[in-house]
Amino acid sequence: MIFTLYDLAGWAMFAWLLMIFLPSWRVTRWLARSAVFPIWICVLYTIGIAVVLRDTGPGIMQDFGNREGVLRILARTDVALVAWIHILAFDQFAGLWIYRDNLRHRYVPVVVQSGLLLLTLMLGPLGLLTYWLIRVARRAPRLAGGWIERVVGSSDPFPDAAELTSGDNEPATTPAPVIDAPFGPAQWADVDDRIATMPSPVQSPLRYALHVFGHAERALTFVGLLGIALAAGVWTVSLVQGPVIEPEGVLSKPIAFDMAVGIYMLTLTLLVPLARFPRRTLFWWRTTAVILTPIGLAIETVQSLRGIDPRFSQVAGPIDNVIGNVFLTFAIGMIVLFWILAVRFFDLRRPGTERMLAAGVRYAFIAGFLAHAAGVVMSTVAQGRAMGASGNWIVLHGLGFHGLQAIPMVAILVARSALAPDRAMRYIHTAGLAWTFACLMIAIQTFRGLSVFVPTFTSIAGALLLLVWLGLLLTAAARGMRTQATGRLA
Repeated sequence: MIFTLYDLAGWAMFAWLLMIFLPSWRVTRWLARSAVFPIWICVLYTIGIAVVLRDTGPGIMQDFGNREGVLRILARTDVALVAWIHILAFDQFAGLWIYRDNLRHRYVPVVVQSGLLLLTLMLGPLGLLTYWLIRVARRAPRLAGGWIERVVGSSDPFPDAAELTSGDNEPATTPAPVIDAPFGPAQWADVDDRIATMPSPVQSPLRYALHVFGHAERALTFVGLLGIALAAGVWTVSLVQGPVIEPEGVLSKPIAFDMAVGIYMLTLTLLVPLARFPRRTLFWWRTTAVILTPIGLAIETVQSLRGIDPRFSQVAGPIDNVIGNVFLTFAIGMIVLFWILAVRFFDLRRPGTERMLAAGVRYAFIAGFLAHAAGVVMSTVAQGRAMGASGNWIVLHGLGFHGLQAIPMVAILVARSALAPDRAMRYIHTAGLAWTFACLMIAIQTFRGLSVFVPTFTSIAGALLLLVWLGLLLTAAARGMRTQATGRLA
């Protein structure tokens, strides 16, 4: 009986496929309005739980009160399958809510909606959380419209051209933003002066980077370079003293950590000016990052040189345990800073080529969220990098964070080409989705306890998606070079 219910619940995949691949079809919309499939699964679950309670008695419910009891009852085949139908029901409702809510309010484009639905299908709560964060970011200007008006002079800092006229068809007082000179409009008078004079990151990416590192964000640049310098220093120590310091200091870990944090901070440093924080918000964000980053680098480096694992030590004393809690605070703080920065990019609408760059950055932040999720899994559930026989969460951790460089790079190259705006945005969406889904394939492969080098459907699909990204990068670079040669910039 339970096996039949399980097979019948599988028909709900039809609804997922329609919502993901045919979101605008009238049949899909009718199924979403009627909620046929979630109700169908709920009916199957009701039958299944009734069968389980008939066979085991209601006393089984008390086992849900402790960890051992949950493990014991889930070891039963019938209970495990009914529990899976339980999960399918709530995943369906979560996906249905995302589909209906976004089609009503359009917080994200439909193509991004499909990606979020796929994420919800694979990793239900993570997809729901991602959409909820985007939704909060998009709703924030409306919920705090008065505050934003006081800060930037308009509830929409980048109004569309049609919105720049008042109701009686007379020009509005707010001037149109300057395309590709994004840091000059009067409504951004509250932005830090060091950012207001910045060159365009699309038209002059090298000048932009030099201006950010050398003038606008020296403090953030310093902490990024500090991580790289510490990595070089620990590497030198490992050459002299050896790769291991007893009892548990493995020097390859602080080398990788310090280098990764340094590159990560330098990448965020390039994105901070594009977030266009109000002056006060920028001050607190910058100050918090400058304080937290050296603390995390110092704990990772010093504890490893002392022979102590800063995260999962088996020999730590009371003081080392306190230091470990401080390190956890650093990690949580960095995630919060990442979310605050991401919200700005999902919040503001951008003009011209900056709109293309912002689209790429949004996908980059989604990949970054997946990287942070892998970090949380390593720090809490897995208590390390390993998963199963040969899985390693560090691959997803690194691939997600490298999306912060890889996807905006495509966006910049596309924005500098002569492609029509609509076609250019398709390039960016395709590159962003390819990288994001590659991360998801790696996540599934790792969750199964397999190395990414073990040939399976997920590992091969992940590799092909990365090749799609690479092909788009090379195509955009070639088009950009042709555009430069002919003197035509989009």
